Amino acid sequence: MMDGFINILKPTGMTSHDVVSIVRRLLRQKKVGHTGTLDPNAAGVLPICIGRATKFSDFVLKDKKRYYAKVNLGLQTDTLDSYGMVTDRRKVVPFQKEQLLQAIQKFIGEISQIPPKYSAIKVNGKRLYELARLGQELSEIEIKERNIFIHSINLLECDVDSFSLDIICSSGTYIRSLAVDIAAEIGNIGYLSLLIRTESGNFYIQDSITLEELEGQTESLDQNNIIIPIENILLHYPEYTLDDLLSKIYLNGGTVFLNNFDLTTGIYRIYSKEDMLLGIGTIFESNSKKYLKNIKFV
Repeated sequence: MMDGFINILKPTGMTSHDVVSIVRRLLRQKKVGHTGTLDPNAAGVLPICIGRATKFSDFVLKDKKRYYAKVNLGLQTDTLDSYGMVTDRRKVVPFQKEQLLQAIQKFIGEISQIPPKYSAIKVNGKRLYELARLGQELSEIEIKERNIFIHSINLLECDVDSFSLDIICSSGTYIRSLAVDIAAEIGNIGYLSLLIRTESGNFYIQDSITLEELEGQTESLDQNNIIIPIENILLHYPEYTLDDLLSKIYLNGGTVFLNNFDLTTGIYRIYSKEDMLLGIGTIFESNSKKYLKNIKFV
């Protein structure tokens, strides 16, 4: 059985679930998942988890994301991207590069965002895009705002009717909504014409492989370092090693008393004396004593 991650370069026109199904078939593995939905019409980094790595998908899901986004002005669509129905056309209002730079600054930091009506958000147990396909009028559905965090937005290109951005943001950010909101800030309507996820946590587009490349290397995954070990995505957490007795208590789900008062509280990678990763745990303090409790076993 394989355990680890594969950094897949998802093509446009394919859902994240489609990618999972293809990887499952190619590797003949039952336990395969992804670490956060990437829009079908977007391309880029989609980390795939295999075997016991599926337990740690949340750790990648919560990581920062980075995108290349191109925004076209003068048109608006119901999906906020180039794949939807045109709902409005207007002459582009002229703007200066400085205006756009000032507008972008308003979206840096923690902001509230209304997700697109065509999205994977669930309402009454159904995803919004599924409701749309069933013919339900989405204008009647109230979508709640959510708080997201934009770490940075860099303007890469600026033309009379389009601009391109490099965006680093929190998980859960809808770039389609952000694109439309920035266009509105300079007095225009617009839509997202191109979206590429270039980073997801420690997964980078320059290290990704296509599904075609994966298919051609299924017999030599280990030799070509295609399977990324679980602990590689957890290296930003400090490590703590347990002796044999404490390892047994930890693996049995018990809270471990640590005879080390200098330890900083927080999340740690937990190892056995044999340098085997046992899981992720949290070290906490209670009555001036330090304890370890498991978060996730490998």
